[in-house]
Amino acid sequence: MKYETICLPERQQDRNILNIDTKENRLRRRNINLQKKLAYLSIPYSMVHFSPDYIQYLKNSYPQRSYYGVASNQCKYCGAIFWAEERIRHQRNRDKNIIYTQCCKEGKIKIPPFKVPPEPLCTLLNYNGDSRSKHFLEKIRQYNSLFCFTSMGGNIDKCINQGDGPHVFRVSGQIHHRIGSLVPQPNNAPKFVQLYIYDTQNEINNRLQAITHEDSENTELDLGIIEGLKEMLDKYNPLVKTFRKARDLLQQYNGIDVNVRIIGAQKGDPIQYEMPTADELALLIVGDYST
Repeated sequence: MKYETICLPERQQDRNILNIDTKENRLRRRNINLQKKLAYLSIPYSMVHFSPDYIQYLKNSYPQRSYYGVASNQCKYCGAIFWAEERIRHQRNRDKNIIYTQCCKEGKIKIPPFKVPPEPLCTLLNYNGDSRSKHFLEKIRQYNSLFCFTSMGGNIDKCINQGDGPHVFRVSGQIHHRIGSLVPQPNNAPKFVQLYIYDTQNEINNRLQAITHEDSENTELDLGIIEGLKEMLDKYNPLVKTFRKARDLLQQYNGIDVNVRIIGAQKGDPIQYEMPTADELALLIVGDYST
C-alpha cells in the first residue's frame, strides 16, 4: 500500500477541518498515525527521528505551547542557570531579582568547584583543543574502559535488542562490581585490575587486546594518549598506587600470596559519607617474621 506525503495542519482551523469525516481526511489521519507508529524505523545512530512536518504538527496540536525560551536567569549565590518559570512560586512576576532555591537553597549549600585535572587529561578534555583532543573526546568511553578496575555484574537481558528499534539496556537484580583475582588464571589474558599488576612490561598491548576482545571497533586508539594516561594514573590515583604496590611485592617475594582488601561500611553506616582520613596501605603477611 502506498501513502503519499502530505502537509500536516498548521492552524487550529486546519485541525478542525482535519476532524471532519471525509475520505481525504481519513487518509491524512491514517498517514499521521502511521508516522507515529513507525517513526522508530527511521533511526539514525539509534535515535528516534521524526519528520519536520510531524514535529510542526505536534507543536501546533497543543492549545498552549510550553516553550519558555532560553534559560537566561542565574542564581546570585552559586551561578546556576534556570528559567524564569522555575522561580519560587510565591514570587511575583514584577519582582526584579528572580529567586531560585532548588540549586543551593539561597547559598546554604556550598559545593566546591571542580578541581583542575592533571595533565595530560586537562588538555585532552578541552573541547576547543586540537585534533588529538577531538579524537580523545570522540573515543572517551573506550579510553575510560582501558583503565577500569572492575567489571559490571548483573543479570543483563541481551535478547531484547533483536528488532529495529532503539537500543535498550535492560538489567534485573542487584548491580555490583566484580574485581576478581589480582593475577589471571593460567593461560588466560589479564583484564581489569590484573592489568595493573600482571605483565606490566607489556601493559599497553595487554590493555588494547583486552578492550578489542570486547569491542573490535576500538583499534583506532592513540598509543601516546594511552601511555600519558597510564603515567598520570600512576602518579595521582591512590588506588593505582595500591595495585602497583601489590605488583612490586609479587615481584620482590616471588610465590607469596598477596591480598588487597577494600573495606567498606555497613549499609546505613554514616562513616561511608565521611572523607577518608588516611591513604596508607597496611599488609599482614602470615609467616613472615623478618620485619
